Amino acid sequence: MRRDTRRLLSWSPRAAGIYRNRHSAPPVVRFTVVMLALMGAFLLGRASVPPPQATPMPLRSPGPTAHEIPGEPSVAPTRGRERTGGVSTPEKLPAYLRGFAMPIAGAKVPDNPRLWPGAKREYRHGVHQGVDFYVPYGTPVLAAKSGRVIRAEVCYVEMTPRFRDQLLAATRELGKTPRDILDLMYGRQVILDHGIVDGHRVITRYAHLSQIHPAVKVGALVRQGQIIGFVGNSGTSSGARGTRDDAHLHFEIWVNDRYLGEGMEMAEVGKLLRRVLGGN
Repeated sequence: MRRDTRRLLSWSPRAAGIYRNRHSAPPVVRFTVVMLALMGAFLLGRASVPPPQATPMPLRSPGPTAHEIPGEPSVAPTRGRERTGGVSTPEKLPAYLRGFAMPIAGAKVPDNPRLWPGAKREYRHGVHQGVDFYVPYGTPVLAAKSGRVIRAEVCYVEMTPRFRDQLLAATRELGKTPRDILDLMYGRQVILDHGIVDGHRVITRYAHLSQIHPAVKVGALVRQGQIIGFVGNSGTSSGARGTRDDAHLHFEIWVNDRYLGEGMEMAEVGKLLRRVLGGN
């Protein structure tokens, strides 16, 4: 007798008796007893088999990091790179920052950080976005790179001292310099578009001019080193008073929508300006 059958019959003495006398019992009874014994053995066998263990699912690896995604820039720091306000440059300047020359013949990048991009301008609650070259009134201003004229304030009218003071009062109340007010304070200006290089649009601004060269008109092409205007003080407090004091060229380089040096430490700004413009 199978072990499972003996276990089943041990639970019921009556069934055990029937099973032992199964050969003398009627055929129907014998058939029923045998079937019950077989079913009980089957069920007991199923109960004795341990349930299958769930197979652990393999852990999914995390998604790719930014520098592993095709087309995405790496966020890991790279040796030999500097921040330039919106772009990172290797030891060798990228193509869109190469080929510039000084906008003032014989000039050098000033040593005073107050004249660099990123310096605070408390009087208007803003930030300086270019580099100032203090040279005599009327000094020729040169195109720092060949490009197309996209703005030339030939008909600029100087502000009155009262109006300029009202604008400065608005900056104090707002705690910043709105773009339209800043644009007025640039005075007479020229903007050149140097095109798109490696996906970066580059423009330059020449501000506080006393005059704009007659050949400089919107849409005109100018070559590097060509005279585009003359140093002045338009847009400044001295210009509003009608004097020639505080004459200087305010010069900006923009890469896409950020000025050169934006977000950098001042020591880095000076080094970058000297690399881009040369001159010292």
